[in-house]
Amino acid sequence: MSITAYPSVLNSFLKGTLDTLGVAYSVAVVDNYAYVADANSGLQIIDITDPTAPFLKGSLDTTGLAYGIAVAGNYAYVADTTSGLQIIDITNPSAPSLKGTFDTIFALNVAVVGNYAYIVDITSGLQIIDITNPTAPFLKGTLNTGPALGVTVAGDYAYVAGNGLEIINITDPAAPSLTARFDTPGNAYNVAVAGNYAYVADYGSGLQIIDITDPTAPFLKSTLDTTGNAYSVAVAGNYAYVADTTSGLQIIDITDPAAPFLKNTFDTPGAALGVAVVGKYVYIADENSGLQIIENNTVPTSADKAITINPDSLYIFQPSDFAFSDPDSGDSLQAVQIITLPELGFFLDSNDNDTLDSGEAISLGQIIPLDKLSQLKFKTDITAAGNNFASFQFKISDGKDYSASPNNFTINFTTQTNLSFKLVKQSSSMVYELGAFTVDDAEGKIGDIAPGTTEYTEAALKRAKVVFSSIANIPNGFNTDLATLQEFNSGEKLRFFLVRNSSIDAVLTGEAAFSDVIFSSAANFEVEPSKNEVFSLNFQDSATPEIQPTNQELPLGTGLQGQQEGELIDLRDVTQQVKAEFVVNREAVFNNFVGFYRVSDENGGIDVNGDRTADILVGQAGYTEAAVRGRVAGIDLTVNNQGTATYTGTFEPDSLFAPFIIVDGRPDAILDSNPNNDPAVYFPFLGANTDKTDHIRLLGNNTFGFEDLLNGGDRDYNDVIVRVNLSIA
Repeated sequence: MSITAYPSVLNSFLKGTLDTLGVAYSVAVVDNYAYVADANSGLQIIDITDPTAPFLKGSLDTTGLAYGIAVAGNYAYVADTTSGLQIIDITNPSAPSLKGTFDTIFALNVAVVGNYAYIVDITSGLQIIDITNPTAPFLKGTLNTGPALGVTVAGDYAYVAGNGLEIINITDPAAPSLTARFDTPGNAYNVAVAGNYAYVADYGSGLQIIDITDPTAPFLKSTLDTTGNAYSVAVAGNYAYVADTTSGLQIIDITDPAAPFLKNTFDTPGAALGVAVVGKYVYIADENSGLQIIENNTVPTSADKAITINPDSLYIFQPSDFAFSDPDSGDSLQAVQIITLPELGFFLDSNDNDTLDSGEAISLGQIIPLDKLSQLKFKTDITAAGNNFASFQFKISDGKDYSASPNNFTINFTTQTNLSFKLVKQSSSMVYELGAFTVDDAEGKIGDIAPGTTEYTEAALKRAKVVFSSIANIPNGFNTDLATLQEFNSGEKLRFFLVRNSSIDAVLTGEAAFSDVIFSSAANFEVEPSKNEVFSLNFQDSATPEIQPTNQELPLGTGLQGQQEGELIDLRDVTQQVKAEFVVNREAVFNNFVGFYRVSDENGGIDVNGDRTADILVGQAGYTEAAVRGRVAGIDLTVNNQGTATYTGTFEPDSLFAPFIIVDGRPDAILDSNPNNDPAVYFPFLGANTDKTDHIRLLGNNTFGFEDLLNGGDRDYNDVIVRVNLSIA
């Protein structure tokens, strides 16, 4: 038998019970019913749909003493001692009826396979009864094995417990023959077979595990003495479940059949005589205490977790942080228990204001139920830095048990470096986008992808940040002295590239070719160090940006700028109104209009009803009208060709804003009832643009260049340029 390792801990709990009014000897479970052979009360059919509230569905008092039970199809087969085999129709569980009988001398147990019932009789051994016609069963074959107490059938063999373990060839049911016998040290009362092993409940000698790989030569593999008297046994998965009379249920780990060990016990109120296992439930025929239903729970396990976050940030824990694992069907994370505490910053934010208030500190051993887990938070200030900054231990619960051993949760902090990029030389004829991306080793690999392949280009662009974009035909009055700040983690390996006459967004969406991306290399790129830690990156015939570490903070609103489709103003971490000063330039024939509208998420969804959830998504009908209708009031940006205009406006806090351009038109034309006069409107989200083309570029921090022609036109992104200076109002 091949058994997969099963390292989990088991715990058992009483789930439900029902007194069968007599002496419950054995039990079989099929679907939603437990069928109990009760010596005094006959067959008891118990509805177990709700294991916590079993109830008697139907019963039939047999004429003898009901000791053994098997169920197959629409019939229950009862070994009824002096009345032999009783075949009972259970088509209607509420009204079982006797269908047929076959008298043996003293029937104790029964197994049913196909058209045969295998009865073990204490005086006449194995009786094979043909049950093809349940109303007229007849004896097919017999073998006098001596005292026979338990039976199971597997393949071509019947395994009989009584005179030790007897293995009987039943290939010809009319002439069963003894294949082998193995003498157990105690009194063999019952047997279960799984794979290459027979598990014998050997009364005072506990569980005997016998190797039956060769049925003609069985041998003892191992033994485990139980504390009571092993009366019957069932096997499920990696466990043998022994009904151990006065010691109740004994659960034995048989992952290694050569070294079984006791995994768990459950003391039943009576004497455990019969056992059946279905799913996570164990059903015990418990003598005078009737049916006992025990939930066999696997203790959940978790895993260590480490996260890396930024200083001066808030981390909100999620259920996925605690790596719940449990093989029991239907079990899920229900609670987390805090075993050890970090020194500071850990709290349960009961009022959801992201601040540690009075009464919100976590205490040692505190249990946090699943519905409160999103309130578990960790917050630090700007001084937090380094690995292993904070840690705590936790256990998880499936609602019944907590994990046996605690796991560690480690919080690391990035050490961040801000880099200032300033363009000191640019091509007079080429428009390009400068990007930076991280690599994983000195060779420049991204994972296992080496430089020089199309796959590498795509992987690089997906993890890249836009530093800035150049423009070739600069409008009059536009200040080209742009310094862009970007944030990187200390120790990261950076590489640079240009996208010529296009953008990262356009390449990733297939609008532009991967060949438009020029990576830094010895052939086209060199680094020139100068004083004060300033470095110049010279792309031949293209651009020369200067790079310098700086202690300057990133400008307000730039949190998403540099990401794909990240030409946005991010004020989600701001709590006060923000004043905006706009400088607008133009080099275009069209008299364009630029505005800003609030989006509910980084993907560009628009919240129409004010519940902070996207109602209209990018690309859906009505998106353009919703964006224009919901534009920020008072920010209506226009300028004469080759002119400069300045405006002021106000942005609301805790919000995300996107720019848009109306080509040679105004909002009224979009919002009136005439769709035939609608001008083109373009957004940072390519899916919202009718031509799926990139019309807005990031020229620098909070500086946006717009292209007003269909399909990108001349791609100079100077048709309107908007530079925004933000400050807390």
